[in-house]
Amino acid sequence: MGVPHGIFNKSEQTAKVLFWVSPSRKLFDLFWGLHNMKEQKPEDVVAMAAEFNIHFLPPPPGG
Repeated sequence: MGVPHGIFNKSEQTAKVLFWVSPSRKLFDLFWGLHNMKEQKPEDVVAMAAEFNIHFLPPPPGG
């Protein structure tokens, strides 16, 4: 917690990721909000995530 972290898929294959978050704090509300979006456009997902203090980072250098 409090340390930027992420996952990057550098392959051409689809990646499946399981996120386990504890304590969940407000992530349940964020995921429920994302689930209920009529259309999940990237800019809208990023904006909603920011409301929950979740920020998308750029890929690491050389990535």
